Amino acid sequence: INIPEYTKGAILGYFDYNATLPSEEGLNEFRRLYLIHALNHVLMAKEYSFTDKEQTEEVKEGEAKPEEGNKDRFKNKGFTHTRVLILTPNKADAFEIISVLTELYTKEELKKTSFKARFMEDFGAEEKAGEDDFKIGLSLIDKKVKLYTPFPTSDIIVASPLGLRLLTGAEGDEKRQFSFLSSVEVAILDKAHVMLMQNFRHVEDLFASINKIPRHEEMVTNINEVGEVFFEGLSKFYRQNIVCTEFAFPELNSLSSRFFENYQGLIAPRPIYSSVFQPQDRVDLAQEFFKLEVENLADDAEKRFKHFISSLWEKIRFDEKVKRAVIFVSSYFEFLRLKNHFKKVNSPVGFISEYTKKPKIQSLTSKFNNGKVNFLLVTERAHFFGRCVMKKFNHIVFYSLPKNAYIYRELLENLLAEARLEEESGSGITHAVAKLSLIHI
Repeated sequence: INIPEYTKGAILGYFDYNATLPSEEGLNEFRRLYLIHALNHVLMAKEYSFTDKEQTEEVKEGEAKPEEGNKDRFKNKGFTHTRVLILTPNKADAFEIISVLTELYTKEELKKTSFKARFMEDFGAEEKAGEDDFKIGLSLIDKKVKLYTPFPTSDIIVASPLGLRLLTGAEGDEKRQFSFLSSVEVAILDKAHVMLMQNFRHVEDLFASINKIPRHEEMVTNINEVGEVFFEGLSKFYRQNIVCTEFAFPELNSLSSRFFENYQGLIAPRPIYSSVFQPQDRVDLAQEFFKLEVENLADDAEKRFKHFISSLWEKIRFDEKVKRAVIFVSSYFEFLRLKNHFKKVNSPVGFISEYTKKPKIQSLTSKFNNGKVNFLLVTERAHFFGRCVMKKFNHIVFYSLPKNAYIYRELLENLLAEARLEEESGSGITHAVAKLSLIHI
């Protein structure tokens, strides 16, 4: 594995680790590293428990002296069997994770797995690759990976944030099931940047539910074998948290500061990003930046909206050079606010979000590409999941900057291609930026 030695040392040394890996190759290599670590963690725990069980039986049968057996040594288990939780955004990634894990454990890929046919149908089908509602338990038994095991007795759980969140519920819900997360010792976020495009609140709710003390009837381990660290509610300080993402973002920083409490600390190497455009890429477009003077998040939203309505919108709408423009917003809340305003004043704008129905999207994009609609308000998630294909526009307004740099590049490349094709001189980009936008820039 082509991973730096300090990264291997941090992972194998049970430090919390936030890995920012801009390339797919880097993500795949890091995934293999953390799977080796997770597998080793489960197997070492099983071996330790098996050895202690043998010694306990020897004490009971008189083959060893009672004073030689320290009772506290045998208290090395959690309330339930689950030691590793892996959160990943879609079934395609879950399929890859379980396939690699099986290969590492059995040396024969998916041959030595139970319920292989069901697994291939649920996770291996191409039409299901993008689904984000799933959860599956795995147990490692006699050099075989047993799939679809009950969560309380599973060694490893692989799930999407949405799939697990529908089971665990949230604070205030009457019926909640999260006792199987009470003894997690390694929690992994795989492709956290994609979870940001889904609903990162689900991730936060799940981390708030990990390592809670369950009710007695929800325990599956003999109470005499449960470690003191679990009874005393201290297991969260011994839990290792591992993240891999293509880019850093504020929500991830917040998650780390609130829920990553490993006593050994957090290692988060400063990422080195390559430029969105290389020196040989000539971006021959007029880019205009408007700076917003704000001090906090609440002021940012309000001042951004007022500045856009009172200044930018009127300027763009009546500019003869702007024939068709995309108005880009990074959040659904910004989308709703602008949509309500545009409808109120009867502005000639089409609206596409991640919740817009497919026939409506096709109708709007067709009208936009054919010049029947001149302005299109689009969310980052709608673009990220490929829900709309926009062509023949000559201006982009970034109401807020995208969190994903590659989306920025794609939009500019499309704009540049159209400008060259049409030989237009009015193509350009308008940005509204504030101090809080620096992490995205």
